[in-house]
Parts: sequence; C-alpha cells; structure tokens
Amino acid sequence: MLKKTKKASVILVSFVLLCVVVLSGCAGNENGNGADSNAVGSNGASATDGKQDDAPEATKSLEPIKVTALQPYWGALPDMDGSLFKYIEKSMNVEFETEFVFGPNFMDKVNVALASGNLPHMLYIFDGKQPSIVTAIRAGAFWELDGKLEKYPNLMAGKDKIRDENIKVDGKTYQIYIPEAISRQGMNMRQDWLDNLGLQKPTTIDELYNVLRAFTQDDPDRNGKNDTIGLAQRLHAGVPVGFPILLAKFGAPNGYEVKDNKFIPAFTTEAYRETMRFFKKLYDEGIMNQDFSYLQRTQGEELIQNGKAGVQISNVDEKLLWNPLLDSNPNASIVSLSYLEGPTGNHLFTSKGYWVTIAFPKSTVKTEEELDRLLAALDLMAAPEQKEFFMLGIEGEHYKKDNGNISIVKNVESELVSLRMFAPDAFEPIAPPGTPKHIEDMYDVLSENETSNNLVNNPAASIISKTAIELGGELDKMIQDATVKYIMGEVNDQQFDEVIEKWKSSGGVKMLEEFEAEYNKK
Repeated sequence: MLKKTKKASVILVSFVLLCVVVLSGCAGNENGNGADSNAVGSNGASATDGKQDDAPEATKSLEPIKVTALQPYWGALPDMDGSLFKYIEKSMNVEFETEFVFGPNFMDKVNVALASGNLPHMLYIFDGKQPSIVTAIRAGAFWELDGKLEKYPNLMAGKDKIRDENIKVDGKTYQIYIPEAISRQGMNMRQDWLDNLGLQKPTTIDELYNVLRAFTQDDPDRNGKNDTIGLAQRLHAGVPVGFPILLAKFGAPNGYEVKDNKFIPAFTTEAYRETMRFFKKLYDEGIMNQDFSYLQRTQGEELIQNGKAGVQISNVDEKLLWNPLLDSNPNASIVSLSYLEGPTGNHLFTSKGYWVTIAFPKSTVKTEEELDRLLAALDLMAAPEQKEFFMLGIEGEHYKKDNGNISIVKNVESELVSLRMFAPDAFEPIAPPGTPKHIEDMYDVLSENETSNNLVNNPAASIISKTAIELGGELDKMIQDATVKYIMGEVNDQQFDEVIEKWKSSGGVKMLEEFEAEYNKK
C-alpha cells in the first residue's frame, strides 16, 4: 500500500508538487468549432439519457466521445499512443484529439484560440483571471457551472469554500480548478543545529529570533569558526521570500482587509511596519545574508546547501532544496514547521488554492447534455482509486506490488506530471514509495495548513479591477521597492509614508474604489 502521512486531510502531495504550479490543458484544433458526428453528446446517448440518472458511472456504458484538446506539458512530452494516455482515455470513456504545447508558451496559444473562436471542448487555463479570460467570460463564451456539479461526487470532493470564492468572476463560477495547497507557508531549519545548541524548534516570533541569532553567533555547526548565518533570503515578488510568511504571523491582512466595506491595504497597517522592523533587525545584526536584495535563486539555495545558513522561510515543501546538503553531510537533519505565534495568533496567508482551471466553451459544447458528459468523464478520472495511477502509472508495467510493498519498474513521473491535469480531484497527502522522513514531515505541515483554523484569505482574490490589471504591477513595485529599502535602512518611516501617498495618487485609490464597488455587489 501507499504510505500515508499522519494528517489525511485534503491535499494530494506527491512528487507532482514539483511542477504542479504551471500545468494544464486544452484548446482548439481543426474541428474545434462545434461537435462533429462523433463528438460530445453524439452516438445517440447523452449525459442525461437512460442510465445517466446514475452519472457519472453510467457513462462507461456509452460509446466513447471525441474531445478536442490542446494541453501544455512541462516534463516529458506525453505519448498519445502510449499506455498512460490510453489508460486515461479508457477510464474517461473518451477519445482525445490533443496537441501538446510547451508550458511557457501555452497561454499564448490559448489567447490565439480565443481570438479566432477556434476553441476545444475543454479549455485549460493558467490562473483563470487573466484579462482575456475575464473578457471571454463576460461575453458569454463559457458555461456557468453553479448548480451543475452536485451530482459529480469526485468533482465535489475537490471543492472548498476558499477556492470556490477565489475562482469566481462577477460572483459566478465558470471554471473547475485543479486544487493546489491552500497554503504552502512555513519554514525548514537544521534540526542538528538546534540539537547542537540545546534549542527546541521555535513556536513564537521571539523564539524564532533567538534561534536565528544563535545560528549566526553560537557556532551551530561546531567547526570553531564564525561562518554561519541564521536566515537565507533572496527576493521573490519584490520582497524577501520569507516576508509574507512572517507578515501573516505579525497579524497583517492578506493583501487587504475590509472594514465598513472599505479596503485597507496591508502595507498601511502597523503589522506590516512591525514585520519590516523585524527584518531590518535581522539585516542590521547580520542574522540574514546582506546580499539578499540582488542574490539569484541558485545563490540563495547554495547558502543552505553548503551549510552556511540554517533556516529557510519560504514554501515549506521545497523538497529538492535540502538534498545536496543531506547527501553531503550525513549528520545533517531537517525539521519543518508552520505554527508560529505572533501578536494576534498563528496566522497563515492562503494562496488562490489552484493554478490550473478548466472552462467549457459554448461554441463547442453546445448543450447542457454535452456539458454533463464532459463533467461525468472528468469525475471518473478524479475518483479516489485513480490516485495511485497518477503517482506511479500502471501496475505491472510501471510498478509492482509484493505483499504490500511497491517497487518501481519504470519511473514515469515526468510524463504523469502533465497528465495529472485530467483529475480535478480531492487532495490527500500521500508519500510515494521511498519518501525520506524529512519530506514526509513537509507533507504533514502542508496538511496541517490545509485544515488550519487560522487561514487568512485575500478579499480581493475574486475581484476584477480594471486599474489593478492596468497599473497593479507598477503600484506593487512602489511598495516592494520601499519595503526592501526600509529593511536595508535606506528608507525611514516618514519616507515610507510618502511612498504610500504616492501609491494612492498614482492609481491606488481608484483601484481600491473598484474593489469596494465589486465587493459590495455580493
């Protein structure tokens, strides 16, 4: 049997997490503008005919339907004549006509399909809130899905309140999401350094500071040299990579908070200022690397991998980061954590909870019966019994079982990464065979995050703002640059306040008004 981690909640975390952020599928081909004689809903049977009251299982007894698809890939190019792809087609009772496009170019292809009107039956999308997608939704291009998923238990199992809210456009649902971790926030640190110094893993911000200071000043690796730092940092999205995580712990809102129907930006709060002061203290005392503002990602990772830094505050499931250290130092060990008490408790910022979504164009999926047949096919592939396939492949061909033990015959992880997007299923933390203990611990933290009572969602996540689309990047950069300069002592409190006023006059106030107008329609 596959080994499950301690917290069997709602997040499928396998090796697929390495690439899941950027995967999806589907767009048009030559037959994309309408169902042909063998397309969705044809063959004399629809998703509501006969046994279809028992949908989706009853779809297995119908003739296979042809479904057009244009799908991205990131690992190995899936072989449409191979056993993995054929297994999916058989399981879904579908014949796919698929063109695979390399992931970084995928949304360009989607936008071309939208502009031409040459759309597939299932349109896979990155993000789901890109301007071209919102424009198409508002023009009536896609089926609304509210009230249509209730009879599909496997699709319903992957849904939850936060993700459901974040996916909406103008208060309605037009896309199915492939769930990701609702929050990857956390940190990993050297357990062997804690042991050397007689310290416990921190549970408060003050304890975290003491650990970071000791990792810098008290020779945690016992080599007799002053050659370590507590915290490895670099910039991500314009600020230190660990900044949003500690921002949550200090009690700041996720992007914005809403009071009396007014949007208040996080960077105007005292909690944001306290977080900047905390990072400035780490910087001033040499507890974090002084070159964080221009360090490349690989250089920041080398601080960890070469044994020079003891803590990484970032996505807790960055599994590959620690492998070089653990491979070269048999005495090294890692502990993962997310729980950290701040002034107002242990808070976690949520992400959107998805990256890849699926929409169903009305120009191709012409009837509700056709839509039902597609939803039923997806539901079959999202069934719990398919999880093992998406982790390991086909039993007997790609892996074998012997008295409950699994051995890999052929590793097909790289191809399954792309095919995983056929399963908008419920998440469950499953550790693949041979998973090291420290990675299992990362899975446990992700599971704990998923079911936390302290998740803080961004109230603007489901809101479309014209100003945010046009000027959001410029406005964000003003605050990001000022935040970094504050940490480095180049901007003081008064100057930071001046940047806030500039932000307001440069479009910030207008953006907030648009947020408020949309929010108050709910």
